[in-house]
Amino acid sequence: MIAIDITPSMIEKAQMEASRVGVLNNSILQGKGNLAGKIGEEIAVRSFGAEIIDSYSYDVMMRGQRVEIKTKRRTVTPRPDYEVSIARTSVHQALDADTYLFISLTMDGDIPVKGWVCGEMPVSEYFDRARLIRKGEKDYRNNFICQTDMYNMPISQLYPVDLPMFNTQMTMW
Repeated sequence: MIAIDITPSMIEKAQMEASRVGVLNNSILQGKGNLAGKIGEEIAVRSFGAEIIDSYSYDVMMRGQRVEIKTKRRTVTPRPDYEVSIARTSVHQALDADTYLFISLTMDGDIPVKGWVCGEMPVSEYFDRARLIRKGEKDYRNNFICQTDMYNMPISQLYPVDLPMFNTQMTMW
């Protein structure tokens, strides 16, 4: 995992973009996750040189690939046994994406304080390897009751993302 410092300028830019987006179709959090999603995009831009595309099917171009970024808010630092998730209602969105990039944000209330690049997985592999948890089921790993059908995978099963040489605000963990 790669730790990323969240700067005030990243938060400011993400807040402007998040307010522009509004509530997306099939949004589990009814738009309340927009800031986290936009911070995830900022992390990709500033840390990996990604270009924001913001199409329906993917968020950025990175290393010549169409990348859909999945950002999860957490109250604690993620561990390798923690999971990443993709809602079943979001599966159609990545039809044109090549790869998922999974980012976690450590939050202090509603404020992101640290970013974590957890890893990546080709779209073509993710659903074959992920575990489906149905709406209303309890996830035995963390006792969370699923709000919607989710495809989950432990962070430890993701592919590591190459560390760019130009960013000095990163530390490997």
